[in-house]
Amino acid sequence: MNTTTIDPVIEDIYSRFKTAGIEVDRNKIRSNLDRLLGFKVPLNEASRTVVTMLRKEYNVPFDAFKPGSAGLVPIASITEDNKWVTIRGKVLQLWEPKSDSISQTGLIGDDSDVIRLTIFAKSAEKLDVTLEEGESYEFRNVVSSIWQGQISVKANSNSEIVMLDSDIEVKRQSVTISGIITEVSAGSGLIKRCVECKRKLNKGNCAEHGRVEGIYDLRLKAVMQDSTPSNPPQTVDLVMNAAIVEKLTGISLQKAIDMATEALDTAVVSDVIAEKVIFGYYVVKGAQLSSNFLVDEIAPVTGVNRMIATDAKTSLAALKVA
Repeated sequence: MNTTTIDPVIEDIYSRFKTAGIEVDRNKIRSNLDRLLGFKVPLNEASRTVVTMLRKEYNVPFDAFKPGSAGLVPIASITEDNKWVTIRGKVLQLWEPKSDSISQTGLIGDDSDVIRLTIFAKSAEKLDVTLEEGESYEFRNVVSSIWQGQISVKANSNSEIVMLDSDIEVKRQSVTISGIITEVSAGSGLIKRCVECKRKLNKGNCAEHGRVEGIYDLRLKAVMQDSTPSNPPQTVDLVMNAAIVEKLTGISLQKAIDMATEALDTAVVSDVIAEKVIFGYYVVKGAQLSSNFLVDEIAPVTGVNRMIATDAKTSLAALKVA
């Protein structure tokens, strides 16, 4: 690795220990970083590992090593790896964590940009906050991270998250697309979420809070084939909340609950939704955030030549055979 690349990291580690009253030899920091980098450890992970190792070696209390209050910055200004920042943003979307080590993860945004945020499970209890979609927060002393070219921020035990009374305006580049819904994805229809962390429950269990009663929610995750001619066909993963689902299908959250109660099976809701939307042609307005397209508005297009739907079915069948 280029020496100039790790020099700022060395200085950052050196200055943080000096602030805590410990003078660490820069060459010692460099040699430890070089050793980890030699094993292909990413620079940000290597930096954190060296800090942890030195903190234990010099018996530096964790609280004494806590960074000062990082300055408030717009999300768009976060471009460097492993920097302490404070940002304000609205929670746009929360995802189901794929690891037990993560408490919550999702997208937050301000009037400058959108960024991914991760809260680790081991820090969640100290932070004592559960993020909610649509709410605005100040995220103090979170750490920037770059992985595979994507910038994100992570909250740890040094961080603080405070809900704001005011609403943060979010920059979302709304676009309009059109096409045919070819598939209703798993996890659609009537689901239950944990009251505490809003995760989707799996057979009544929350990955974070264990066995819980949960609250009902309605959503639609669908695959739309873009109407723009292409080979292979381009697809978009649509995500719709309960309000959008009701406008599109006429099925409200309460109606979905009643349907499931009568049938003694929640799957009936996604089945009925699928019957209503699959192979329909739609104009959709929303924003592409990460791998999903968050739907703000969706409207069926009537009078569309049925050949379009037939072509979509044929393309889908061909892809499945392949």
